[in-house]
Amino acid sequence: MLADEGKTKEQLINELAEMRQRVAELKVSEAERKRAEEREKQLQEEIHLSSRLASIGELAAGVAHELNNPLTGIVGFSQRLLRKSTDKTVSRDLERIHNEAQRAVKVVQNLLTFARRHGLKKGYADINEILGRTLELRAYELRTSNIELAVELAPDLPKIMADFGQIQEVFLNIILNAEQALTEADHGGKLSVRTRKIRDYIEVCFIDDGP
Repeated sequence: MLADEGKTKEQLINELAEMRQRVAELKVSEAERKRAEEREKQLQEEIHLSSRLASIGELAAGVAHELNNPLTGIVGFSQRLLRKSTDKTVSRDLERIHNEAQRAVKVVQNLLTFARRHGLKKGYADINEILGRTLELRAYELRTSNIELAVELAPDLPKIMADFGQIQEVFLNIILNAEQALTEADHGGKLSVRTRKIRDYIEVCFIDDGP
């Protein structure tokens, strides 16, 4: 039996099957192209973030060094004045100055730790300590961006063998991504951070309510 243009039914069926195969291949190629574009975009964002972190590190090192000496002086002098003060109101104000200066010194030390470039240096590290010190680096920005921070750290987590600086950079990347997502939403939001032990593993969870 002959069909269109003198082709047999069997030839038309085969041609239809070939056409469907080509359409399927085109769809696969299109999906692969989209995946490649998405991966390219992701890599560009990671490169941008890496450059941003490098710039932050350089800036942090300079600022930290400039602040370290005057802050150390404030801590020392406020402590000396506290020992000499006999006025309760003055002592309370001096204690507040002393405590805030100590907190600022801690932030500066965290900045120096983050900014310091070093090779891979593994040792026993406390995940909660790394996480806490990383969160301190972004505490001010989170507050001013109206982002509520909820932290739930499991006590008595075992120490792990890791490079402090590299783990801190990973945590900072995640926090920055969450912060950016919440800031773009224009209304702040909430960032929840949690650690817990699951059998032989330590789980670190970051959850934000951004888009």
